[in-house]
Amino acid sequence: MKIDRVEIERLRGVRHGVVDGLSPLSILVGPNNCGKSTVLEALVLSWMSWAAPSNVPKFVRRRGGPIKDALKTFVHGSSQPLTTSVTIASASGSVKSSISRPAVLSKDGIAQITTQGLRGNLFEFEVEAKFHDGSISRYRLYCDSSGKQARGQKLSIGEPRAVSLSFVDVNTVRGPAELEAEYSRLEKWGRLDDAIAALRVSMPDLKDLRILQVDDDFILHITHKNQPPTPAYLAGDGFKRFLALAAALFDGEDEVLALEEPESYLHPRYVRELVALLHAQVRKGKQVILCTHSHELIDQLLTDEEGQPPIDATVHRLRLHEGELRSVAVSASDARLLRAELFEDLRT
Repeated sequence: MKIDRVEIERLRGVRHGVVDGLSPLSILVGPNNCGKSTVLEALVLSWMSWAAPSNVPKFVRRRGGPIKDALKTFVHGSSQPLTTSVTIASASGSVKSSISRPAVLSKDGIAQITTQGLRGNLFEFEVEAKFHDGSISRYRLYCDSSGKQARGQKLSIGEPRAVSLSFVDVNTVRGPAELEAEYSRLEKWGRLDDAIAALRVSMPDLKDLRILQVDDDFILHITHKNQPPTPAYLAGDGFKRFLALAAALFDGEDEVLALEEPESYLHPRYVRELVALLHAQVRKGKQVILCTHSHELIDQLLTDEEGQPPIDATVHRLRLHEGELRSVAVSASDARLLRAELFEDLRT
């Protein structure tokens, strides 16, 4: 399934916005604070609304800050109820997802919260996904000001299946157990050797990656030639970032990859290897939607090994004015001609 269009209502700084004409390789560009990351968050929230609704409260807080303030600023505007909606469309149909935070806790919510030990400021979410075939997935979720979350209530559900999506957050490189999870993902799909080979481009003495038991913990270790294993969490951020990107690209289940500034932390040699992996996955039928501030990355993404634009690549120039998100899709060949203008987008 390829996502063609995403429409956003009241998410972060976006009151309303549409990004249309998404291609197998879609690159979101624009000045700072123009909504690039918000578009990626919209895609993730749409997927979460039916595939992983219990993750929504944590995802709402992904940018940090006190929980009450993070929840308040997640929804654009202040009218009640606080509701964000995202609609994604493809040739096979559409999904409209909404996330609401009622102004007043429901009676069922109060009862559910008091029996599960939540304290302080209490927050209730209703997460709903409506599919083009009429099926509906709906959940009610609860958390408190400490971030503790109660068990959710499944209110109704059909048998929906939309796009399978993976999001690689720019901030995940230092998360607890993240490296071990990425390793396991690569091992599951039999692509660990491929990832190691790609890592050797910038780490030529890399011998192996293995999870080893240390006391009661299981920790990913790096083995270099003629050296004892060292914990991978001690490695540079570039290594960690590339490992996370490789795990997402090699995952055999995900149809769509949403990548937030994939060039972040990477050495230029890693960027070249990343571009090769991205092109390979797009040719295999995956869709990649990414945001970037790197003109060098765009130059490489829009040129294949023969020096020609890859098939079905687009650059989407975003602008945000008084809450209205606007997007213009530019083909790969036209983007190369408009290189100077895109440079201004990236440096503004």
